[in-house]
Amino acid sequence: MFKFIINILINFYFYYSIILCECVIKLPENIENFPIWKTHIGQYWIKIPYLTDEILIQNGEKIQGYCNTFFRNFTIDENDLNCTEIEDNNDKCIYYPYHSNKIKDIFGKEILHMRCVNNTLRYGEVTLTNGQKLSCADTQWTVSWSKSDVRRKEIIWCSENHHILRLITKNLKKNRILAYICFDMNTLSPQSVHFKTNYQVFKIWNISKQKLSSIEDLDVAASLAPEIQSLNSAQLHGSNESLQFQLNELSGNNSWISMANYEYESLVQSGPYLRYFQQYGQLMEIIWWHNLRIFNWRRFLNALEMHFEELNNYRVYLGTLGVVQVPLWTLSSEITWLEIQVL
Repeated sequence: MFKFIINILINFYFYYSIILCECVIKLPENIENFPIWKTHIGQYWIKIPYLTDEILIQNGEKIQGYCNTFFRNFTIDENDLNCTEIEDNNDKCIYYPYHSNKIKDIFGKEILHMRCVNNTLRYGEVTLTNGQKLSCADTQWTVSWSKSDVRRKEIIWCSENHHILRLITKNLKKNRILAYICFDMNTLSPQSVHFKTNYQVFKIWNISKQKLSSIEDLDVAASLAPEIQSLNSAQLHGSNESLQFQLNELSGNNSWISMANYEYESLVQSGPYLRYFQQYGQLMEIIWWHNLRIFNWRRFLNALEMHFEELNNYRVYLGTLGVVQVPLWTLSSEITWLEIQVL
């Protein structure tokens, strides 16, 4: 009951501050570039919930911003510029050397301590433009070899003749692991993927539930390993159009092939980190039966997410289960087999 009352009071404080605010910080359009903002209340730093598309700060209030990467895209107030008129009557503004050095100090910072003073947002001696967007730099991802502490033969989701890769950040102080991929280097195709997922239910009375899943919710990487840069841009298979063309030709010998539509799509079809997975394109793609992917599989994932809603996080193991052999009849009446990997 006490915790419930505290959460109500904190929410009331933030709503009430909208009326008294003097300084404004706009939030970026992409939630992945949101800084974590905290306000100083008494001896505590309290996380500011994202109630609107801007942070409203009272005069005299101290705030702290944090980025997993670093802050970017900021401007200083025009009063901190030295503007001189030139011949073509255009104004040319240059930084005072002192302020120029201060701007360099801000750029690349992970943490900013600022204060709203007389309707202006101050970082030390520098005045930031009121109402601007302060955002974090994009997270950079890479593919690397996995260094698993578990003995290889004990990993049942990936056979020993395949390699385990990691999808991992590379420009954070504490790098995070998005997923492990069981990859067949001979056929250049994924076999399975293992990742952690996280869901947070929105509850207006619970501050901790008002933030969507972020990179910080992912597991920390104990160490980095050599990158496999070639896999980021490698052409691992043809287009869906070329796949359909090949299947149409094969259906001339076996009409069963034409009874279903197949396509290349990612192994990972849902979850709060789907946007990160989409960066890898063909590295995560297998051949799907279209109707299975958009109907049965989609309904299964929805049911799974609802079931684990209160559990908050769990681990997912998914991949190809094996090979389906489709008989092909040739002109010599001999039967050959078309092998198709299926989920």
